[in-house]
Amino acid sequence: IALGKTQGDDTHNWVIPYALNKGSDIKLNDSNETYRVDVYDGMDNQAMFWQMPTIQAFHSIVPGSVMEFYPTIGVQRDVASRPDTKYYGLRALTSCKWLFDPVNEGKDFTGSDGKTEMPGWSFYAVQNGCNVYRNNYYIPMGFSYDYYITRSEYESAAEDDRNLLLLKAIVLDDSSAAKYKGIL
Repeated sequence: IALGKTQGDDTHNWVIPYALNKGSDIKLNDSNETYRVDVYDGMDNQAMFWQMPTIQAFHSIVPGSVMEFYPTIGVQRDVASRPDTKYYGLRALTSCKWLFDPVNEGKDFTGSDGKTEMPGWSFYAVQNGCNVYRNNYYIPMGFSYDYYITRSEYESAAEDDRNLLLLKAIVLDDSSAAKYKGIL
């Protein structure tokens, strides 16, 4: 696992005290749940060092389905996934429950007006050198849909809105939509 981008002073101020400690100072109240985390403006693969599944990753082996999916919602995906905060629905869709914002590194997740960069996030605690936020729109892994839209309807929707659309409906090709229309 590599951390990717870093600054010259990161080693003693961040990497040694907080990044390499396996998240031993992180205490969340949901140890029995399966979820993902996000590290806001942090180093690549940071959460992996903490033994936590993450939506921010840099790795060279990416399944084809992932490479096909991200561009449909307007997110660039190559060997790295770093979705912009404007795609806040993607966090709920990928079961991202927690966001870690390094206190003394990078940009701040909360602006000077007190608002977070994405709607639906609440401050939880300061842990492991990070402000920790909880996603109020978190959807647990294994959710199911009550609605569907066809592939053509999906493709006609504005690209930047598709991440939100996927929170409500699954996308089916026309033949599958005809087959399952009585179920969804």
